[in-house]
Amino acid sequence: MAGSNVFEVRASVPIAEVIQALSLLIATAQASAHAIASHAERVNETPGAAWAPVCLLELAEDLHAAIQAGCIDKRAIG
Repeated sequence: MAGSNVFEVRASVPIAEVIQALSLLIATAQASAHAIASHAERVNETPGAAWAPVCLLELAEDLHAAIQAGCIDKRAIG
């Protein structure tokens, strides 16, 4: 799958819909990562490593919010 893109954003697709889809993907991944990390912590299976994806997804969520805010600002200015 290297080199192939699963998604393609076209000019005809409203950016708000794309951002909403990204938000849903991040939220779903966060919920799954949190459940896995919580389970790993309960059974003492490298809980630190299990929480790393949770933290990375929180960063992705913050980046998503910054992109969304930037798009809103650009539309307000432009």
